[in-house]
Amino acid sequence: MFFNNLKNKFLYKFTKKYWKNINFKHAKLNNYIVQNGLMKGLKLNQDQFWNKGDLGAKIYGFYEQEVQKRISKIAINHKKTTFINIGAADGFFSIGLLLSKIIKKSIAFEMNINGQKSILKNAKLNKVENSIKVYGELNEKNFQSFFSNNFNFKNSLILCDIEGFEYELFSKKILKIIQYSHIIIEIHPTDKNKEEKLLKDVKKHFTVETIFNNINNLNQISSIHDLNDIERSLLICEGRSFIGKWWILSPLNLDK
Repeated sequence: MFFNNLKNKFLYKFTKKYWKNINFKHAKLNNYIVQNGLMKGLKLNQDQFWNKGDLGAKIYGFYEQEVQKRISKIAINHKKTTFINIGAADGFFSIGLLLSKIIKKSIAFEMNINGQKSILKNAKLNKVENSIKVYGELNEKNFQSFFSNNFNFKNSLILCDIEGFEYELFSKKILKIIQYSHIIIEIHPTDKNKEEKLLKDVKKHFTVETIFNNINNLNQISSIHDLNDIERSLLICEGRSFIGKWWILSPLNLDK
């Protein structure tokens, strides 16, 4: 049993390293420029702050593909002008949406100082630095210092990915303030009771749709058709420890 566990740990570490190497290889082959999808043309930092293993998924356009589709649909149908990204990492969404001209202004919150530097560097790389503001951690205590009482949340689309802290951030008070926004929250399976409580609170102001990460159509990405199945699978892999799950929140009282 001991040697089997040791072998499995070794194979896991080896596979993870190989996964990162594959993704780096394909990022270099494409000069770190997104080739397909909503963010096509986006230049990525070569020294990624967050997850270096998902570079291939970003380059080929299928990183969090379902989320990208929903963002595009919501932003266009509801004429969103401002994108608020809570947990912005390297700014893939914050900067990519500016570059695609789907939104006009981006507000990025990233608690890690290296992440903040990476976002600013990437914004300059893509020449959108004048359309983005980058801040540190957003929480219930400092929320209103960033958003005044007359801030137009109706024109805003919020994307949140904060590794389980969503259960702390989205209090009843905050949900009431942002009740006219469209919101996408990545839900992390850290506490079932907290998830159920948040869902109950959310439903007072929003309809809720749950979507999952689903990459099953690579027909349009001809550049990876000739790869072997293992390499292609590692490019699709985002290195998650659980299946990606998001809540799509639509305001109940949008006309008010």
